[in-house]
Amino acid sequence: MIVWPDVLVANLARRRGILMIGSGVSRHSVGRGGAIPPTWRGFLDLALGRLNPRPKHIRDAIRSGNYLDACDWIKGALDDQWVHLLRENFQAPQYQSAKIHRLLYQLDCRTVLTPNFDRIYDLHAEMESQGTTFVKAHSDADILDHIRQSDRVVIKAHGTIEHPQQMIFTRSQYAEARTKYFDFYKVLESLIVTNTVLMVGVGLDDPDFQLLFEDTAARFRAGLPHYMTYGGKPHPDVARSARETRNIKLLPYSSRNNHEELVESLEDLLRRVSDKRAELLLTSDW
Repeated sequence: MIVWPDVLVANLARRRGILMIGSGVSRHSVGRGGAIPPTWRGFLDLALGRLNPRPKHIRDAIRSGNYLDACDWIKGALDDQWVHLLRENFQAPQYQSAKIHRLLYQLDCRTVLTPNFDRIYDLHAEMESQGTTFVKAHSDADILDHIRQSDRVVIKAHGTIEHPQQMIFTRSQYAEARTKYFDFYKVLESLIVTNTVLMVGVGLDDPDFQLLFEDTAARFRAGLPHYMTYGGKPHPDVARSARETRNIKLLPYSSRNNHEELVESLEDLLRRVSDKRAELLLTSDW
């Protein structure tokens, strides 16, 4: 079981925490025909299979983890088939929310940040809140208004499958987004600086978030850490690097049985946050 730090529980209870949901959470969902949302690597392997012949430099890029360039090259090769392939894998299977989505929603974080293209968590939040949760993409100009008005907001940092032409998926799209949506990244930076971030199902390798966390960690070295759930036992070097370069503390758990321990740990976190909120209600120590 994950040992949740008291400071994280307190910040979530006071709604001074931001929840970041990655593709690992989506992997708990099941769609039509037993389909499961693909990982980035899985999608690229599938997309590469649509090419004939399969270029060696793309195969090598995927094997070495150079997903951004591989994605750029595959997108160019598939041309007008690209959007159809995205919808086929991230939207058409009609993925259903799972227990982990329900637990994360019940934490009731006012701001949820996700790089996921799928709409699994978004749709669950909209349904449970009866349409009072706002879903905003990086290209929306009114994100800051919703945050300042204390709305419940799901921020789609890389876009959504509903608008595939605006998704940030390839190296060229990442590069363009940092200039075109400069103000959006300043908002993200402000959120990270002023809140505690809990990352669930998120990897350490997303280029945008690497830069954001590295930059804020370098400028605010004395700041309290953010937290990331981590399936398995990280090597001490990995844990130390995450803490020193990005100010992220890893919270390990066993990934056996489809990350069953993570779900159980989130149940425990929800209980602790709920108890803390009840305590705060009595003391008015908000």
